[in-house]
Amino acid sequence: MGAGAAAVAAAAMFTPAVAAQADVAVPAPLAPVTQVLDAGFAQDFNWWWVGQANPTPPKHIVLLEFRPLALIPGFLEDAWKQWTANWNFQVCFLGAGVKVGPYGTVTVSVGRGC
Repeated sequence: MGAGAAAVAAAAMFTPAVAAQADVAVPAPLAPVTQVLDAGFAQDFNWWWVGQANPTPPKHIVLLEFRPLALIPGFLEDAWKQWTANWNFQVCFLGAGVKVGPYGTVTVSVGRGC
């Protein structure tokens, strides 16, 4: 059974009987659609961000965090810290982002906006 067939079967199973036998000539209410398409919706979120890390980011879920400082040998740590102490860069598109922070820390996250 393919994924498409499973999706159709699941949709048919969870469709209420009232909706399944609805008259197609009657228009469906558009309230949920109009709320999503509201003019303020696109303005509520930053959809992309490139540059210095966003000072007020929305809540996000961290998928991966890598701290290379733990892998640097002790005799190179001071040089590494001086070179990477002020790194603060972020690239984000549609909520998926990568941030390179101080000491080379790389964070991959997803969230609602950037």
